[in-house]
Amino acid sequence: SDSNMLNYVSKRLGGTVTAPMIRGWRFWSQFLGFGFMNEMVFLPNAYIYVKNVLRLMNLEEMQEYTMSDFMTRFMQYGRIMLPASMSEKNLNIAMSSALRELHDNGEIVLKFGSDQEMKWILYPSKELFNQPVSSVVYKGVKS
Repeated sequence: SDSNMLNYVSKRLGGTVTAPMIRGWRFWSQFLGFGFMNEMVFLPNAYIYVKNVLRLMNLEEMQEYTMSDFMTRFMQYGRIMLPASMSEKNLNIAMSSALRELHDNGEIVLKFGSDQEMKWILYPSKELFNQPVSSVVYKGVKS
């Protein structure tokens, strides 16, 4: 329960920790990049979370998936990372950052295909890959 958690954290820190302190920590931790808030649920490090979801998705290595197929599969396990409505196909900053990091680490390949209609938009960034994504090649996540 919440009170058990507060008691545990207070005991471990050697001082009183209140519910407003915990709520404040969640927002600061998001601001500082330690995790992501979604509907008052804190998700630590989106890259790690998305990697864990990819393991559950049972994707075939070196297989290319359309972004729509990839996201349908992802939503079975990782819906909490995504906004309630995906009709506009815009990915939030946490999901976009996780996909870019997976791409940069060679665990997936994000592909842009100008001839494909079903493109998903990554949250704008100064990163190297900033084009709309039409497909994903799964190469296998690293331990």
